[in-house]
Amino acid sequence: MARLLPIMSRGVEREKAIKEFNELLKVFEEGINKDFPEEFPFFEGKTLGYLDIVVGTTLCNYEAFHEVVAVVFSPEKNPVLMAWVKALKNHPLMKEMLPPHDKLVDKMREKYLGQYP
Repeated sequence: MARLLPIMSRGVEREKAIKEFNELLKVFEEGINKDFPEEFPFFEGKTLGYLDIVVGTTLCNYEAFHEVVAVVFSPEKNPVLMAWVKALKNHPLMKEMLPPHDKLVDKMREKYLGQYP
């Protein structure tokens, strides 16, 4: 999350951080397409795997992140990533593991917004 803190700033620093973050997401999507071309919707095909859980527990909370700092990534910019996240969010295990949206938003606001007036 430390890498995302500049996204919560303002002005040029924020724009630079958003650009860098989107470049990282593009590399991630390219890696998914290269290393798991036939494995959709999960890295292991139709079965939720360890990698899905590890990465998904962070990315599935993107809606809370959007609510706190505004849109940074979207289905238009990151279609592969967002399709994968959608599949993850609909899996029963992920639904059980993910924190409640409202509590997560409150925690993110408390922890990160105070650092950037």
